Amino acid sequence: MSPVMRPDDQALTAAAQVLNAASRVTVLAGAGCAGVEYDNPYDVAAVALVGTVMDTLDALLPMLTVKTDSGHLDRMTAHYRRARARLDKLAARDAVFTVDVDTPCIWAARYLHMNGDRRLIGSFNHGSMANALPHAVGAQSSFPGRQVIALSGDGGLAMLLGELITLRQLRLPVKVVVFDNGALSFVELEIRAAGIVTYGTDLDNPDFAGIVRASGLFGAKVDKAGELEDTLRAAFAHDGPALVDVRTARQELALPPKLSYGQLKGFTLFATRTIQSGGGEELLELTKTNLRELEVEWQQRGGVRARIRPRLGRVTGRR
Repeated sequence: MSPVMRPDDQALTAAAQVLNAASRVTVLAGAGCAGVEYDNPYDVAAVALVGTVMDTLDALLPMLTVKTDSGHLDRMTAHYRRARARLDKLAARDAVFTVDVDTPCIWAARYLHMNGDRRLIGSFNHGSMANALPHAVGAQSSFPGRQVIALSGDGGLAMLLGELITLRQLRLPVKVVVFDNGALSFVELEIRAAGIVTYGTDLDNPDFAGIVRASGLFGAKVDKAGELEDTLRAAFAHDGPALVDVRTARQELALPPKLSYGQLKGFTLFATRTIQSGGGEELLELTKTNLRELEVEWQQRGGVRARIRPRLGRVTGRR
């Protein structure tokens, strides 16, 4: 029998008091909380509990008061639930997902619902660019009866565009979803975190949907969020290869679970140098894109949104 590994009673009691008194609780458990500054009152944790998750919860749960207000949980998980609900509804229960490295890999890890029957394939160790489409070719060839969905970046798809012809030649019904943001976006994140002004990451993309239609495949383009579900449903129902070119927000930040001091310093340098170089519009667009993700929080806090918008208006000259 494995030894029990949990905090002592004093630490558990202190944690229970904090959790019972709080109205908005977020628990970080496992290796993902490594490096949390538990003694920093401005960080995310007030009490550190060290032990295995199972043993710690077994001892802590009897000390906690049951709460019925799920408002904080609903707000924090709303984005995830919407994305998962759509994918779960449209993708097969045993679907095989292949993902390009960089941002498609991040979004897949956050939003895909893996149920034990689905597979997620990517170049997770080597980080080889443009892997999603050739992986999908292999997966569909090996499992002709399963649904295979490739989540491709625009840069990755452009590198191996000829593999779309392979889908036609081999009659492989792979469904390709392209994250089309006109940039090597993860490279942008890396250079921004290093304090470097954005350079050399623009992509002047062709009409990917038009290219596949000219090749005799199903192709569709999505420019508005409201069009996405119906377009994906049509592509997934198509008897043959299909591609959906989805326009995504270039400036949406894919943040890691915890930011390091070096990353914060680098991003500050990037912002300062971008303004000095006359790139204020880029920073404004970055800010507006990511503030949209706080829509629910703004509504909950009343006038915050109203105060932010006039300030943005003064910067851009618009009201």
